[in-house]
Amino acid sequence: SGATFLGMPLRATDARKLIRRLLDEGRFVPPGTGTHARKEMDKDVLTDVDAVNVLRGGVVREAEFENGSWRHRVETPRMVFVVLFDPEPERMPADDADVGEMELVLVTGWRIRS
Repeated sequence: SGATFLGMPLRATDARKLIRRLLDEGRFVPPGTGTHARKEMDKDVLTDVDAVNVLRGGVVREAEFENGSWRHRVETPRMVFVVLFDPEPERMPADDADVGEMELVLVTGWRIRS
């Protein structure tokens, strides 16, 4: 069929742990200049520091499939950031397992208007 089989995404609880681990290991990829994510963040005056703070402390939602990848929304009452794992893990890596080339990619972010 040629269709790529994409397994199930990580549960929100596992995603939260993996997000923190990738942040701790310096595997967070901030969006480059001129990217969609950077433009969206600039529009709402959001910085990489805001992103890291929300990713560390926010509520991680269950994954949603969009544009060919599983994405997790991470929210606080004031901001939302969306991330994906590259590559998407087939299962939650053990705490002592090497995450290899995996990176935490920031897809977009915005400020919640009250």
